[in-house]
Amino acid sequence: DIRVSSNKGIKINISKVNPGDKLFIPYDYLKRNGIIISGNITEKLNLDYSPNIEIFDIFNNFIQFKKDTYLNFAVVERKNLKFPTKQFFAFSPLSVIQNIQNFKLEPGDNVIIFSQDEINELLDDYNLNKTVSNIDLNINVGDLSSPHGTLENLINSLIIRIEGAVTNPGPKLVAGPLNLKDLLKIFGDVNKDSIGTISILEPIKNNSGDIA
Repeated sequence: DIRVSSNKGIKINISKVNPGDKLFIPYDYLKRNGIIISGNITEKLNLDYSPNIEIFDIFNNFIQFKKDTYLNFAVVERKNLKFPTKQFFAFSPLSVIQNIQNFKLEPGDNVIIFSQDEINELLDDYNLNKTVSNIDLNINVGDLSSPHGTLENLINSLIIRIEGAVTNPGPKLVAGPLNLKDLLKIFGDVNKDSIGTISILEPIKNNSGDIA
């Protein structure tokens, strides 16, 4: 923590200093409060935190995605700087690039971008046979998803499965504000050679919280 020593004693994490005060900044302060963009990008990015820094500006000015980047789901790992806890949020990099989704970053945020293979591994690890949270289909434009205390709960809240007459049926991770047309594109769109219906499936829980 930043400490200020004055004639009134030592104060911690204050926003105002006075002439004659002595300021002590720990060596790891910038590291703990900086913003990290990592994962399936050409180069990991470490940024000093500044107020009003937004994910849209970072993505469009500093980030180059690899060809196999999965653009419908990414994670913000957010630290509580006062307590040793974390929260996990999700968003859609594609929606950010299109300026449909945007949000401010906070000190210590770690933004993680995934490849298609990594997403497949996550879907295998956190499959629909496990206990899950409620499905989060209410991501508003400009917002992050609802916070979760673990990555597993976050992922399970955002899995959507489409079966039937689509090119790529099965489970997908989706974390952006989408209409039905955009959602179907993620699944390869409607298979015109198939005859049948399309079912959008979500995990259904019983009163005990288990998959029904």
